[in-house]
Amino acid sequence: MLMMLAKFSLFLLFFVAVSALQDNRPNLRVMTFDTYNTGIHFDQGLYKIVKHILSVDADLIAIQRGAMDQILPLLGSRYQGYAVDPTDMDVGIITKHEIDLSTLVHTPASVGFKINLLNSKSVYFHSLHLDPENYGPYNTTTKSGLDQREEKRVSQIQTLINSPDFQIHVQFAASGGIPLIVAGNFESPSHLDWIARTKRLHGDCVYEWPASKLLSDNASLSDSFRVVNPDPLYVVGNTWSTCYETVYDRIDFILYNSPKLIPVDSFVYSGCLPLKMSPNHKFNDFPSNHYAVVTDFLYA
Repeated sequence: MLMMLAKFSLFLLFFVAVSALQDNRPNLRVMTFDTYNTGIHFDQGLYKIVKHILSVDADLIAIQRGAMDQILPLLGSRYQGYAVDPTDMDVGIITKHEIDLSTLVHTPASVGFKINLLNSKSVYFHSLHLDPENYGPYNTTTKSGLDQREEKRVSQIQTLINSPDFQIHVQFAASGGIPLIVAGNFESPSHLDWIARTKRLHGDCVYEWPASKLLSDNASLSDSFRVVNPDPLYVVGNTWSTCYETVYDRIDFILYNSPKLIPVDSFVYSGCLPLKMSPNHKFNDFPSNHYAVVTDFLYA
């Protein structure tokens, strides 16, 4: 009898523990994925893109440099998506959930709208890709030189910030309403990373990169990767590049604004197979020159 009671007690403890884990499990997975021109630089690149999207199994995927008319049909009926021009290798969004295009916000560098999740909750989700020219870390000799190289990206961020419809999304999120997530390839580092403690990693340069800083200041957006991994010296998180010898940095972000969202994990992603550098990268399993970023949120 005592043995049966002990076993039953252990069962109850196990049930309570599992229930607690289920109650607190991440219930919103977000991915940003620059597909490097829909994988054309890799053998079977398109099919590898689809494989990795299915493998990550994110609820919301921000696509950059990907042709939606090629990717979506291969994902199957569970997925839907949107791009202003589905044939263009531009920004787009893929999701397993319901898209509400009545909330569409489109700028030359971004697209976003409300997505209704299965649990009767919603998210304002934006995919963004800034101008790739004049990559700042290639030349860090003077602050004025860096400021000049960032002008186009700053202009693109200002256009988004100045959008009245985007500001509606910001206000909803900040007031505890529908959360806002902006994800994508910023083509420039984060203002959170180039600080005094890390300057030895950046040519002894300290610089407040303006694109991420502007969104932080004007849309109250937090960097999910840096919330989970707060020390840029300990967890660098470079996303550029998977296959080129270059000046490496973290330039792909998942930013969020909401007291309802709690990031519990955030990581760079390239699958599980080794990556070969150029010119031997064609047969890499992961078909991009950028690492993807994945964040798991609890949505309270």
